[in-house]
Amino acid sequence: MSSDQHAVARRTRHDYTESGVTECPSHYSVSMGDQVSGLDPALRAELHELTASLCKALNDPKRLMLMYALADGSRSVGELCTMLETTQPNVSQHLAMLRERGVVDATRRGTSIFYSLRYPQLVEAIDVLRGVMAEEAGRRQGLVAKQ
Repeated sequence: MSSDQHAVARRTRHDYTESGVTECPSHYSVSMGDQVSGLDPALRAELHELTASLCKALNDPKRLMLMYALADGSRSVGELCTMLETTQPNVSQHLAMLRERGVVDATRRGTSIFYSLRYPQLVEAIDVLRGVMAEEAGRRQGLVAKQ
């Protein structure tokens, strides 16, 4: 979704009628005056799919560490084990989940399998979430300091 689409998604039906637009986008179902009764069913389905697939893949610190380890390029399972200081079965289990969810690709080179990020921009998205988390921690710390 583009930034323009996000801006539209944040608007209410009232925002549209107040600005002189006679009809609001189809993702608003309106009942009882100007109240928005729900989200677009397609958006709901997309968010359910996102949660079921991608969010579950990212819901483990080791998998996030694997993604950061792969951010600079492909690596073998052995290299990843060394970087994460964990065992081959553990790394392989996490890589299998990431591969199943479409986050990483695997390529055989001789007797080794090398993994790479299919969508490197996922690391950027995680960085955004880390930034939000840091801001929230700072905000909370500021609230505690004021007490």
